[in-house]
Amino acid sequence: MESLAPSMPLKGSSVIKPLFNIAPILPLIEQNCLILTPNQRLAAKIKQAYGHHQRKQDQRVWPTPNIKPLSQWLEDCWQTLLDVGYPPIASKQVLSSLQEQLVWERIINQSDYGQLLLRPDQTATVAQQAHQLLVTWQASLSEEIHKDTADKQAFKTWQNQFNQLCTDNNWTTQYDSINDILQYFTDNNGQKLEQLCLLGFNDIAPLIKSVTQSAAQHVKIIKSCPELPHTHCLTTCATDKLSEIKSAALWAKDLLEQHTDTPVAIGIVVPELNIDKPIVERIFAEVFEPQSILPTESHYTLPFNFSAGTRLIDAPVISSAIKSLQLNRYSVALEHCCQLLQSPYIGHLDSELTLRVN
Repeated sequence: MESLAPSMPLKGSSVIKPLFNIAPILPLIEQNCLILTPNQRLAAKIKQAYGHHQRKQDQRVWPTPNIKPLSQWLEDCWQTLLDVGYPPIASKQVLSSLQEQLVWERIINQSDYGQLLLRPDQTATVAQQAHQLLVTWQASLSEEIHKDTADKQAFKTWQNQFNQLCTDNNWTTQYDSINDILQYFTDNNGQKLEQLCLLGFNDIAPLIKSVTQSAAQHVKIIKSCPELPHTHCLTTCATDKLSEIKSAALWAKDLLEQHTDTPVAIGIVVPELNIDKPIVERIFAEVFEPQSILPTESHYTLPFNFSAGTRLIDAPVISSAIKSLQLNRYSVALEHCCQLLQSPYIGHLDSELTLRVN
């Protein structure tokens, strides 16, 4: 579990050098410029680096820099629109990501094309993501560059039904709500920010660019700060994914053991962390804390953390609860039934284990 360094280091202690080079954006922070980042983690790291900079200047207290992830700023904007009673959104309800996915899933399950799908829930997730991309990139499937296929026609039908449902029920999605925010800033030119900065975005969707330009008189885009000096790259080969992950874990452990007197922070980039997280966590635990898997060991925080958090639905107790609620469906996957029978959160597993296995 990640923790922030104290405002003043303890006597005799040392502080890990920040991972973010704060120097290029110090003038923006001192001007109280709103800085938007792609995610919460980068915003936290910038604030941590700014705190480190202030401690080096012998400061004991300082104003919190105006740094937010883009999603939080958009939520704040929406709340502001509600507070001022902006008429176009007065009766609208913003669907959560899960609520939106359930709407997509219901539409797909009720369609003829959806009856042919093996995993309509996964299709709903992909359809939701496709809709988000079309909205933020202000694209349309009616454009001639898109080749007509059965999948495209099915998605167009689903999207039309989704939009109609949202209209009939006064719903909007987190991404469709950006259009309302954009309209508000367009209608209220006198309430613009003086300056706004987009930091760390690889690509900026047209809708995001439009809403930020409407919100501020000047928009500064910084894709990345200059790299820290004295860096070098090495390459190595691995026979398979498991060997590659274990090599990374052994390398990181060896590096830490070489710097026992100086705190260091090591970052390891895993391309498909959302898929491979369980494997990565298991291998790193075996390398760094092999005794942690023993049933006699008390639970404690491992010496590494993941930038990708665990979804609530992936927590065993929540997953078991959701699968239990799905038992009233017309059909239930055999895999889900087996998982429920082996779940320690259902009934009396200790006394029923033999019966459940059989």
